[in-house]
Amino acid sequence: GSVMECSVRYAGDSIMVTAQLIDPQTNSHLWSEAYPGDLSDLSTVFAMQADIAMNIANALEAEFSLSEQASIERVPTQSPTAYAFYLRALSTVGEGTEDYYIAINQAIAADENFALAYASRAATRTFELVGVGVGLAPGDALELERGIQSDAERALEIDPTLGLAHAAQAVVHQANWRGPAAEEAFQRALQMSPNDVYVLLLYGRFKRYRGEHEEAVRLIRR
Repeated sequence: GSVMECSVRYAGDSIMVTAQLIDPQTNSHLWSEAYPGDLSDLSTVFAMQADIAMNIANALEAEFSLSEQASIERVPTQSPTAYAFYLRALSTVGEGTEDYYIAINQAIAADENFALAYASRAATRTFELVGVGVGLAPGDALELERGIQSDAERALEIDPTLGLAHAAQAVVHQANWRGPAAEEAFQRALQMSPNDVYVLLLYGRFKRYRGEHEEAVRLIRR
């Protein structure tokens, strides 16, 4: 595989992102590009992200569908404040849930139509519902499921193509032993967001619980 290196330099509202792909076997550069931008304009930031993603995909000769390209180019929010809180939330994943929920709740408060933030909160809450050693009282589990379902439905109401929201709904089915319904929801999630890390992770966990270990390993490796 290839290794991507990236550096970000900024001063005031000016930013320069440099990305390069390296062959680790030969330490040779496969591709390199610099992207100047303006942080004061959120649309420019999203355009830079899409441009970098597409260039890297092309450099790797990756194949992607038109729906994936549209997803890459979609602007998730018009609020710089909401997006900043969303990125802060993502940066806290794995460091404890309290900071994540504080930041993601602030993102949603800043933009009540931020579909990706709702989907992220729904998916993150599923780890409280289904996990190693997790045991919830029926009332607590029901309240958690309602919160997950509410966030997932809100996300899909705004953006029906968000696979992550379908994956969150799938885990609710999983927690209630509705295997076929969970499989169907995961398939929808994978069809809509085939390269979403959290969709693959949640689906891989589901396959592990179902005893389909080879498929679980394949998904987790992806």
